[in-house]
Amino acid sequence: MMMDRTVFEAAELGNFDPIKGLKEHQILNQRTPQMRTVLHVAVRFNQKKFAEQVLDLCPMLLLKANAEGESPLHIAAKVGNPEMVQLLINVASRGDIERQQIDVRTMLRTRDLVKEDTALHVGVRNGHVGVAKLLINADLELLELLNGANESPLFLAVEGGFLDIAKLIIEKSRFYDQPLCGGSNGMNALHAAVIRTHHARFLEHHVPDLSLENLRSLIRGFVLHVEEYFKISSQNKEIDIVELLLQREETQKAALLEEQDKVIKWTPLHFAAYLGHLEATKLILQQKCTSVAYLRDKEGSSALHIAAKEGHVRVMNEIIHQRPEASDLVDDRGWTALHVAVFNGKLKVVKYILKTPKLEFMLNVPDKDGNTPLHLAAGLKKHRIMMILVDDRRVDKRATNLEHLKPIDIVRTNANIGELIKCWLVKKLEKQGGGESLQSIVYRVECGSHQITGCKKGSNHGQAINDDNKDLFGHHPSTFKLPTMDKAMKSHRLRKISNTHLLVAALIATVTFTAAFTIPGGYESNGSTSGIAVLSERAFFKVFVVADSLAFYCSSASVLLQFFSSAEHNYHLILRFTRMAATLTYISILGMVVAFTSGLRVVMPSSSSLAHYTLMMGGGCVFLFIVGCL
Repeated sequence: MMMDRTVFEAAELGNFDPIKGLKEHQILNQRTPQMRTVLHVAVRFNQKKFAEQVLDLCPMLLLKANAEGESPLHIAAKVGNPEMVQLLINVASRGDIERQQIDVRTMLRTRDLVKEDTALHVGVRNGHVGVAKLLINADLELLELLNGANESPLFLAVEGGFLDIAKLIIEKSRFYDQPLCGGSNGMNALHAAVIRTHHARFLEHHVPDLSLENLRSLIRGFVLHVEEYFKISSQNKEIDIVELLLQREETQKAALLEEQDKVIKWTPLHFAAYLGHLEATKLILQQKCTSVAYLRDKEGSSALHIAAKEGHVRVMNEIIHQRPEASDLVDDRGWTALHVAVFNGKLKVVKYILKTPKLEFMLNVPDKDGNTPLHLAAGLKKHRIMMILVDDRRVDKRATNLEHLKPIDIVRTNANIGELIKCWLVKKLEKQGGGESLQSIVYRVECGSHQITGCKKGSNHGQAINDDNKDLFGHHPSTFKLPTMDKAMKSHRLRKISNTHLLVAALIATVTFTAAFTIPGGYESNGSTSGIAVLSERAFFKVFVVADSLAFYCSSASVLLQFFSSAEHNYHLILRFTRMAATLTYISILGMVVAFTSGLRVVMPSSSSLAHYTLMMGGGCVFLFIVGCL
């Protein structure tokens, strides 16, 4: 029977008068469209007195579930009212419903139909520590129940970041068996603890490539991490949960540390290495009962490989210090940590490995395709790592891979680096005995050109280096050569973009050039200061000069780059010129806005409302520029 409106409102407002005249079966039959009873409604709106009165009339309401299988106790746990939870437990404990052979344990262990959560799962998931404490005290065995996703209450507490609840669960089970730590996708509470206790503590400083995309990435990364940077002191105690989870019998501890998730086969140490979580890494490696540092994921990567890929030098140093044998591990491609660092452009990691004597063996290790780290560096876009490896006398410049190619052969065919840098690298390699391979000479002679690539249809030699649809090293896609049609289409699009940039940059250069000689306030016309700007001593005038100059020089440089790109046919060079020009144009627009704002401000009285308005509008525009980058 559909619930009467007056009954619903009575339960919502806590008015028991409309309920007094109803019999028990009438109360039981009052349901909302979602099958909620009057007790569900009262609990939802925290009407404790009403709930107590209606339970005196009809205690069987405790057992009635709504359409989603939620009992009133589930709703109370979700709302987070400990007094309501205590009331429901007390009523169930009185024995009023013993004739139905239902006890309080049954009510506490009732699961919903959606996630198969008990009331404790719901309370923990919503972060209600008071509710969790009441439910655990009522039935300690609730800690051993898993929901439909195999998630234990402890896992949910840690995963949700409710570390006070997690500590409560561990404390309550101290004198009993350890609580289950299972979680979804084969993870456990230690996986979750490593992730949730990590905070970005240091901003990574590096010089980005001159492109608008990297400028956006730099600004976005700074904005996202600056808040965490200033909250370090309040986060130091959170790592305690990892220590508490590891306070267990050695066999259980080893199982917890070595458990791998079902998707990517990562252990807690893999996640710590990925996040750069040094404290968790130390705690895990200090445990003597496990070989977790040697476990590999589904691609054969150890935690050391993951740390190298993400550029976390301190984590790598800790792994090597605690488990030096881990440095000998290779992944499914035969890559060492140095291969991984080189391929992912992690300059700090490469420098660290080069200066660490115990890792010197990595310098010339070939992978399954015969590629040493120098081979990988030779074929990538960023050349700084290549320069460092070339300058190191310990690196073998004569090594050949299974395609009979030397690093110099790959450098010659790498279209992603400039010709000047390419020539410098080739010269350095030749001086150290790394001259081109016989294989490359044969192909060049056969093709009748100075290019190795594309010399023969079906040639594995050309494809191995330059085909964008093939794998360059192992299963990673190459970026050295686009298919002919695709390259032509992209070049055409880049030229259209370049034309737009050229127009904008030329307009900015014209405007800023004019503004430089029609400066705010004019010039002195008398005396020894004749021809000097009248307002030259004002702070805002100095800002105007700097910003206007910056805008002019950047826009002029952008125009020059666009001019160069118009005469260029190499797609990669056109792309590089366009990226650089876009960034310079962006900076020049920002400089022009700042120059305009400061120029207006300097000619206005300090107390003028227009002066304040100008600064507000200019600041707002600069803010929108920054937000537009994110």
